[in-house]
Amino acid sequence: MRFLFGQSYCVRSASLSILLALTTVLLLVPPSHAAPPVPEITVAAYYYPCEHPDPRWDKAKYPGFTEWDLVRKAKPRFPGHKQPKTPVWGYTDESDPKVMAQKIDAAANYGVNAFIFDWYYYNDGPYLEGALERGFL
Repeated sequence: MRFLFGQSYCVRSASLSILLALTTVLLLVPPSHAAPPVPEITVAAYYYPCEHPDPRWDKAKYPGFTEWDLVRKAKPRFPGHKQPKTPVWGYTDESDPKVMAQKIDAAANYGVNAFIFDWYYYNDGPYLEGALERGFL
């Protein structure tokens, strides 16, 4: 494409018009063959269960400890940092089936198909299994 001093605007306008016309034609004309089907995608979210009491935490910290305690005790670290913040749904116990049902419904409404639960098993037994065993299942 050649741009001359007096004609550069006209050449660009003509080029733009041709491009728009071709784009319109391509969008209006159906393809001659069907597009291959898109495979279904499963969306999964990792779930770290830390919002329910656990006997191991009772021994390591104090009875009834959950990581919500850390959220409640958060302090501002710089100007404008507003802490602590209260969760929208409040301080919940994820081992409660009603609480987990709320989380499942919210996830499903936003396209999450599955949870991948983080869990632990030590020599003396499971750890943080309450969300999965009592809440989810």
